[in-house]
Amino acid sequence: MKFDTISKVWANLNKDAKIIIISEFDTDRWEIAEKIKHDNQSLVSDIKLLDIAAKDYEKHIYALAENDLLIVMLTIKSFMEKGYGEIFSPFSKQAELKSKYIFIRLDIPEKALLSGLNTDFNKVEKIVADIKALQNGTKVRVTTDKGMDITTCINYQDAFAYDTRALGGNAFLPPSEVACEVFEDSTNGTIVADITAGEFRIRSELIDELGIVDEPVIIEVENGLVKNVSGGKMAERLKKCFAMLSSEHHVVVELGHGLSDIEPTGIIGVDESMNGTCHIGIGNRELYHLDVVIKDPKITVID
Repeated sequence: MKFDTISKVWANLNKDAKIIIISEFDTDRWEIAEKIKHDNQSLVSDIKLLDIAAKDYEKHIYALAENDLLIVMLTIKSFMEKGYGEIFSPFSKQAELKSKYIFIRLDIPEKALLSGLNTDFNKVEKIVADIKALQNGTKVRVTTDKGMDITTCINYQDAFAYDTRALGGNAFLPPSEVACEVFEDSTNGTIVADITAGEFRIRSELIDELGIVDEPVIIEVENGLVKNVSGGKMAERLKKCFAMLSSEHHVVVELGHGLSDIEPTGIIGVDESMNGTCHIGIGNRELYHLDVVIKDPKITVID
């Protein structure tokens, strides 16, 4: 597997296109960016790797044309603490930027990034089409062999952009998810998270990273609100996190579906992108949003 799928698949670049990669020197992101540069340099007319801290990148990126590409690769720390998140967004590009724009998921491990970028494009398209076929207002049942059994009602759903084939397009890569917002009082039943839980932040403050579960985390939900959490050590940690906020904040707000060929990493922002999984989002977004990831869900429409 190589990183050349960026040019060949996700950006669909012509040979005369140019690429600029913005990253941060002396971080593991820079090392991966160098590999991306190497794997794509024979496919385009020019490719540059620029240090975001040098602050001289603007004249270069704003000179890019619609069929060129800007790639942004940053760490969570620099994105949140150095103000880079105010400059580059995962989900949209600057109005002044004419080129195609790809934002690489923060802190994603190299192996997961490489695997995700080598996911079959048609496979991603099919998952998106299947989930988007669920109309707003649809009531669904989600079950697994591990005992998960919930019903919920979809308010609306959307897929995070996953390719920049159109001129001037933008994408969040590797392909991440189709997120279905659910009506906040509509979820009932038992969630059984058997892959990953976390992370738990109150606003920007990290309370607990959580991670890969030691044993399934069982979350009982009634009329959209979490009523009980049980399981192993991870469940106990999650229970302590929930206890920091009043019960009205423990509301189920999302049913998401992953899109990429990725193995579990323990990093929730990566693991929620795994195809063959769904994730349940809990929390008042003004304070926190926590996801738990579930393997091999079966989704049934309820008439």
